[in-house]
Amino acid sequence: MDVHDIVANDHFGSVLGEMRANCGGRKIIMPFCGLWRFRDGRIIEYWENVYDVRALGNFMNGKEPVLNPWRYG
Repeated sequence: MDVHDIVANDHFGSVLGEMRANCGGRKIIMPFCGLWRFRDGRIIEYWENVYDVRALGNFMNGKEPVLNPWRYG
Protein backbone atom coordinates (compact mmCIF):
# COMPACT_ATOMS: atom_id res chain seq x y z
CA MET A 1 0.00 0.00 0.00
CA ASP A 2 1.33 3.41 -0.97
CA VAL A 3 -0.26 6.31 0.89
CA HIS A 4 -0.34 9.55 -1.09
CA ASP A 5 -2.44 11.89 1.08
CA ILE A 6 -3.87 11.97 4.60
CA VAL A 7 -6.42 14.56 5.70
CA ALA A 8 -8.12 14.57 9.11
CA ASN A 9 -9.83 16.75 11.68
CA ASP A 10 -11.68 16.02 14.94
CA HIS A 11 -14.63 14.41 13.12
CA PHE A 12 -13.40 12.80 9.88
CA GLY A 13 -10.22 11.37 8.36
CA SER A 14 -9.29 10.19 4.88
CA VAL A 15 -6.36 8.39 3.29
CA LEU A 16 -5.77 8.29 -0.48
CA GLY A 17 -3.29 5.94 -2.11
CA GLU A 18 -2.67 2.80 -4.14
CA MET A 19 -3.16 -0.76 -2.93
CA ARG A 20 -0.97 -3.52 -4.36
CA ALA A 21 -1.48 -7.28 -4.34
CA ASN A 22 0.39 -10.30 -5.77
CA CYS A 23 -1.00 -13.79 -6.22
CA GLY A 24 0.43 -16.64 -8.28
CA GLY A 25 2.57 -14.34 -10.41
CA ARG A 26 -0.31 -11.96 -11.06
CA LYS A 27 -0.36 -8.51 -9.57
CA ILE A 28 -2.76 -5.63 -9.35
CA ILE A 29 -2.29 -1.96 -8.45
CA MET A 30 -5.40 0.08 -7.73
CA PRO A 31 -6.28 3.44 -6.14
CA PHE A 32 -8.13 3.37 -2.83
CA CYS A 33 -9.68 5.78 -0.35
CA GLY A 34 -10.11 4.99 3.34
CA LEU A 35 -12.56 7.12 5.33
CA TRP A 36 -13.04 7.32 9.11
CA ARG A 37 -15.55 9.07 11.35
CA PHE A 38 -14.52 9.93 14.89
CA ARG A 39 -16.44 10.73 18.07
CA ASP A 40 -14.79 11.55 21.40
CA GLY A 41 -11.39 10.63 19.95
CA ARG A 42 -12.51 7.14 18.87
CA ILE A 43 -13.24 5.62 15.46
CA ILE A 44 -16.97 4.96 15.18
CA GLU A 45 -17.24 4.28 11.42
CA TYR A 46 -14.84 3.17 8.71
CA TRP A 47 -15.23 2.72 4.96
CA GLU A 48 -12.72 1.36 2.43
CA ASN A 49 -13.28 2.21 -1.21
CA VAL A 50 -11.33 0.89 -4.20
CA TYR A 51 -11.35 2.18 -7.76
CA ASP A 52 -12.86 -0.95 -9.34
CA VAL A 53 -14.57 -3.40 -6.97
CA ARG A 54 -15.36 -5.93 -9.72
CA ALA A 55 -11.76 -6.07 -10.95
CA LEU A 56 -10.47 -6.51 -7.39
CA GLY A 57 -13.03 -9.28 -6.74
CA ASN A 58 -12.02 -11.07 -9.94
CA PHE A 59 -8.35 -10.83 -8.98
CA MET A 60 -9.03 -12.21 -5.48
CA ASN A 61 -11.02 -15.11 -6.99
CA GLY A 62 -8.18 -16.09 -9.35
CA LYS A 63 -9.68 -14.53 -12.47
CA GLU A 64 -8.07 -11.92 -14.66
CA PRO A 65 -9.19 -8.48 -13.52
CA VAL A 66 -10.59 -6.52 -16.43
CA LEU A 67 -9.72 -3.02 -15.33
CA ASN A 68 -10.87 0.33 -16.45
CA PRO A 69 -7.84 2.07 -17.97
CA TRP A 70 -5.96 2.78 -14.75
CA ARG A 71 -2.97 0.67 -13.78
CA TYR A 72 -2.50 -3.07 -13.95
CA GLY A 73 0.95 -4.56 -13.38
